[in-house]
Amino acid sequence: MNPKTLLLFVALSGMALGALLFELPADRTIITMLASVFGFILAIVSQRKAKNGAPDLETSFRMKYFSGREIVRAMIKNVRYGLSLHSDGSVVVGRYEDALLVAWMMNHYLDKKERNELGRAVHEAICAIGRECFAWHRRNPEYNYPDHSLSPLALGYAIKHRALTDEEVASIRFDHGETAEGYAAKAESLLEKVMRQLKEGTAYIGSSPPHRMASPCAFVSD
Repeated sequence: MNPKTLLLFVALSGMALGALLFELPADRTIITMLASVFGFILAIVSQRKAKNGAPDLETSFRMKYFSGREIVRAMIKNVRYGLSLHSDGSVVVGRYEDALLVAWMMNHYLDKKERNELGRAVHEAICAIGRECFAWHRRNPEYNYPDHSLSPLALGYAIKHRALTDEEVASIRFDHGETAEGYAAKAESLLEKVMRQLKEGTAYIGSSPPHRMASPCAFVSD
């Protein structure tokens, strides 16, 4: 088995095993559960076959049912459609274990191409959130001012990156002397800030991690 794929399987399996041992909530993410059941078994069987001179499973079956690439693709999709930003500046990608998985993959697994794919997914997610903020404002522009939206920064990011048309931007009713240009300027480094929080593993629901959550880093060393 490719060492990179084996490393990912063992890490994810370890995280899921730790969750079971410490009786954490049962609603695991699909990625973690699949990795714990199939990835751990596949890693063991593949290594045993390799020792006996048999073709590696990844090579012989081309990872027909499960592959490291599929894990990456699922993780990026989860970030694209599960990311949320809030007016207090917080970033959320899911539960603590979801944030932990994203952080571990960003720090230890993703190659340059995959990191770029993740960056594009985050960009698209922020633009989508910005458009949601715009739609919320337009439903009642006399009361739903932009600075009261879910994420004013995401709205500014959408303006800056032209996820809103010129006509839509012109229809926004700002208050407190704010402008579209000012919103766009404040969102200048938003993508970098979100990516940094994802990489640090802090983009989860709640103010503190579960006390006994197992980290994949505890099962895998570089």
